[in-house]
Amino acid sequence: MRSKVKPILIIMIIILAVFLAGKYVLNSLVGDMCGNDILQKVTSSNGEKVAYNFRRDCGATTSPSPQLSILNKGENLPNKSGNTFRSDKEFSIRWLI
Repeated sequence: MRSKVKPILIIMIIILAVFLAGKYVLNSLVGDMCGNDILQKVTSSNGEKVAYNFRRDCGATTSPSPQLSILNKGENLPNKSGNTFRSDKEFSIRWLI
């Protein structure tokens, strides 16, 4: 019984290693297919926060999505989804205070 388990375990480890290596290579070659296009950048009245109104586009399989991220002063908008609001319609932003 023990002699059958060892080859199966080795095969499973090899399959896992090939999968992880393939995923790494594809990610390195293709990278992130999404991108953010900043539509509006508004700094808060005290200057500590920045609101980014942007459109996130992930290619032909999805429609662009208007989103909002609020970040600390000095932070750049990352190539990620908005951290505050996502919409299916365009909008504009302003600070109330």
